[in-house]
Amino acid sequence: MPFRKSMKKYGRKLSINSFRMIIHVFVFEGMHREVYALLYDIVFYFYKARFNLYEIFHLFSAKESVFVVDIHILIKVFAANRMHDCSIDVVKQARKSGLHPSIYSCNFLLKCLVEASIKVHVVNLFKEMKSIGPLPNGRTYTILMNFYCSYHTRIEKAEKIMEEMQKRQISPSVVTYSTYISGLCRVGEADFALDYVRDLRDNNEPLNCYCYNAIIHRFCDTGEVNKALSIFDEMKSFGIIPDIYSYSILVDRLCKCQNIKKALNLIEEMKANNIKPTIVTYSSLLNGFCKIEEMELAIKTFYELENSGYKFDQLAYSILINGFCAQGNLTLACKLLVEMIKNNAVYAYNAVINRLCKDKKPEKALEVIPIMLKRNTLHVASFNSLIDGFAKQSDSEKAYMLHENMQKLGIYPNVVTWTIFVNILCMAGQVGKANELLRDMIMMGLNPDTISYTSMMAGYCKNGYVKEAFKLFKKMPCMPSCYL
Repeated sequence: MPFRKSMKKYGRKLSINSFRMIIHVFVFEGMHREVYALLYDIVFYFYKARFNLYEIFHLFSAKESVFVVDIHILIKVFAANRMHDCSIDVVKQARKSGLHPSIYSCNFLLKCLVEASIKVHVVNLFKEMKSIGPLPNGRTYTILMNFYCSYHTRIEKAEKIMEEMQKRQISPSVVTYSTYISGLCRVGEADFALDYVRDLRDNNEPLNCYCYNAIIHRFCDTGEVNKALSIFDEMKSFGIIPDIYSYSILVDRLCKCQNIKKALNLIEEMKANNIKPTIVTYSSLLNGFCKIEEMELAIKTFYELENSGYKFDQLAYSILINGFCAQGNLTLACKLLVEMIKNNAVYAYNAVINRLCKDKKPEKALEVIPIMLKRNTLHVASFNSLIDGFAKQSDSEKAYMLHENMQKLGIYPNVVTWTIFVNILCMAGQVGKANELLRDMIMMGLNPDTISYTSMMAGYCKNGYVKEAFKLFKKMPCMPSCYL
C-alpha cells in the first residue's frame, strides 16, 4: 500500500513504525533504490502535511551498519531536493546518536551545498569533517577546489587546497588539476597556469585536454591567438589528444580574426581525427565568412551542411540573416526567415525588422508582423523598432497607429516605447505634451532612463526652453548622456 494511503488509514505513528521495518529490510537486501523512493515519499508527505521533519530521524535509532546506510540515503533525499538545512541537521543528529555518516554521504552533501552556492555551510561542513570526521579524501578536496575556482572565484583559497593536499599526501586527480588551472585562467593568470601545466607534465602528473583547453581559451579571449595555437600544438606533441572543445575554441577565434584559411584547416584536421564538427563549430565558420563579406560562400556552405544532415538553430540563421542585412540583401534575409519558420527554428525576426527600419524601409518591415502574429512571437521590442522606424521617417501617424495596435494585441509599451514618443513630440515642437508624457511614465511606474531625460532636455533646448531644460537637469535622478 502506498505510504500516503497508509498514513491516512492508520495514522502517523503506526505508519512510521511499519515503514521503519520495511526500510531496514530493503537496506538489508541491498534494495537502495527502493529505500530512496520510499524515503522520498515519506519526506514529502511530512513536508506537505507540515509535520516536523525531525521526526523522520527517529526511523533510525540503532548503531548497526545497516542504519548508517539508511542515514546516507536520508541525507541524499534531503540534499538532492535542495532541503539543505534538513540534510545538515541529519548529519548533526546522527553524530549525537553515535552514528557516523560515511565519507560518501558527506561528499555528496558537500557537492550539493557547493552547487547551491551556500558558502557558510560548505566551509562549516569541511571544517567539521577535518575535526570530527570522516576525514576529507581526494574527492572532498576536488569538490572544494571546484567551489573556489568556479562558484566563488577565490584563487588564494584554491592554492591552500593544493597545499593542504600535499601536506596530507593526497594525490590530486586530473579533475582537481584541471579545475585549479581553469580557476587560474579565470583570474587572468594564464601564463602562470601554462608554467604550472608544464611542471606537472615534467613530473609525470596526470593531465588531459581540459587542462590545456582552459589556457587556450584564455589566450584566445585576450586576442593572443598565435600563442593559443602554439599551446595547442604543444599539447598534441606530448600525446594529449584534443577534443571537440579544443578545436572549437580555436576555430571561433580564428574566424573572428578573419583567418578563415587556418580555421578551415583545423576543421579538416578534426574530420581526419574522427572528430565531427558541431553546429557551434560551423556557426563560427559562417560568422567568419560574413565578416569577410563572403556571403555566397556562407550560404553555399550553409546549404551543403544542411543537405548532409545538420539541423541549424537560431544562431546560424541569425548570423546569415544579419550578414545579408548588413550587405543590404534583404531579399535573401527574408528568404532565410521564411525557411526558419518552415524548419521550426527559434526566430530572428527582429534582426530583419531592425535592418529594414535602419534602411528606411519600415513599410517593408511591417510585412513581417503578420508572420510573427501567426507564430505568436510578437513582443514589445518588435513594435519599438517599427515605431522608431516610422518616427525617423516623420510618419508619426503610422507610429501612433502601431501604438494602438500593440495594445489591442495585449502588448504594453515599455520605457523605450514612451521615450520614442517623447522624441516624436519634441521633434514636432510639442514639448508640453512630451513633458506630460514623461510625468505619465512615472505615474505608471515606469522609471524614465537616461535616454528619456536626455531626449526631453534636447527637446526643450531645440525649442528654445533653456530654463525648463535646466530645471529638468536639476531634478534628474541620473546624468544626461553626451547626446546633448
